[in-house]
Amino acid sequence: IHKHRIENGLISLSNMKAFVRCRFTAQPDKIEVNRPDRKTLAYDSIGWHGEPFTALAGMAYPTKEGQPITWDLTDSATPHCLICGTTGSGKSIELLTMAMSMAEATSPAQLALYVVDGGHHTLQPLSGLPHTVSHAVDHEGATETLAVICQIIAQRKRDGDAANSGRVLLVIDEFANLSEAVLRICGDKAQQEFISNFANITAEGRKWGVHCVCGTQKALSEVTGSLSKSNI
Repeated sequence: IHKHRIENGLISLSNMKAFVRCRFTAQPDKIEVNRPDRKTLAYDSIGWHGEPFTALAGMAYPTKEGQPITWDLTDSATPHCLICGTTGSGKSIELLTMAMSMAEATSPAQLALYVVDGGHHTLQPLSGLPHTVSHAVDHEGATETLAVICQIIAQRKRDGDAANSGRVLLVIDEFANLSEAVLRICGDKAQQEFISNFANITAEGRKWGVHCVCGTQKALSEVTGSLSKSNI
């Protein structure tokens, strides 16, 4: 990685901070990068010009120009995305940025957003987008939204319609909190159905133009379900 970046003039050998320790883990793919100089990036200062179905996930550190880190819905290898982090680490802002940047470059006719905000209403700005079909803010709305997405997948399977009707993106913040709320208020059976519907979306969605980006503090199979974790 460093050889490629040096040869292409992205970093300088004289800048020791350019050498960032990275750890790569396979199955599932995961890259962890330390941040020696943590800085806040203003979205309007990045000069992002995305392609349809592409979300801005961040900027690579460090480069001379700043290389965007992106997520592409049309890449069959990464149909879903899971964002994990502790409280205050920026998960909700990351979800908001990714959804806003994707909507900016993709027309509402091509992309439908279903938003489940289980956090502190950070995703509220998405409700004003013409792409947004529904915006749930509690466990009841979350349960209903997941059921609707499963119905969309079932209908597309019956019609043999992959993404001709446009792609669907489910955005969920604080998945673990929502799942625990379903268990606490509605019981074990309701939680099992909640997790089962989520598993169906992550397993079947990739074939039918349905995608999910989810934020949670706990990336555990007990929270997301073992099938979901293996598919996201």
